[in-house]
Amino acid sequence: MIDIVEAHPDLTLWQYSEKLRDKLGINVSTTMIDRFLKQHDISLKKKHTGAKK
Repeated sequence: MIDIVEAHPDLTLWQYSEKLRDKLGINVSTTMIDRFLKQHDISLKKKHTGAKK
């Protein structure tokens, strides 16, 4: 999971769930992924790219 996050830091929890299913053949809920990331102190803060005034 950590390898996937490092390779794709901009994905959503849902997209990580899909990647785990496709890559490892396991179904993992977004809640479980969120807990895992928090336990490993990994933050997925998004950068907002909206229009600047």
